Amino acid sequence: MWKERNIDLWSLNHLLFGCTLAVFMKSFGFDFFTAVGLAVAIFLVWEVIELSNRIFETKINKISDVALELLGFIVFYKIEFSQKVYIVLFLAFGLLEFFGFYSRIKEGQKNLLNYICIFLAVAYSFSGIFILLL
Repeated sequence: MWKERNIDLWSLNHLLFGCTLAVFMKSFGFDFFTAVGLAVAIFLVWEVIELSNRIFETKINKISDVALELLGFIVFYKIEFSQKVYIVLFLAFGLLEFFGFYSRIKEGQKNLLNYICIFLAVAYSFSGIFILLL
């Protein structure tokens, strides 16, 4: 289920990351164009991190990852949703990231990046929820 294909379960994680990043950027008052520029830079840096850690994907998968992140980002930056939707979004992202990286570890990919990503996903999700509840 988590196997890397052109579009796979990780694609949902990328979409949700774009959505949650938009919520953060709006919360901190970034204007749209600055936020998009920063978001695209973050999306591209992540693809480089994946490459440097031997996570090999097809070109179409790399492009779809960034496109889905950007789509989620723009939708959630431009459209207002309720606080409950944002909280569910952060919870869904955190859970998917946790189980995605945990499945990699169970498959024998016990590298430091997978453990760091589990920690960061949980921390990112809870910090998003915390900010929303302030």
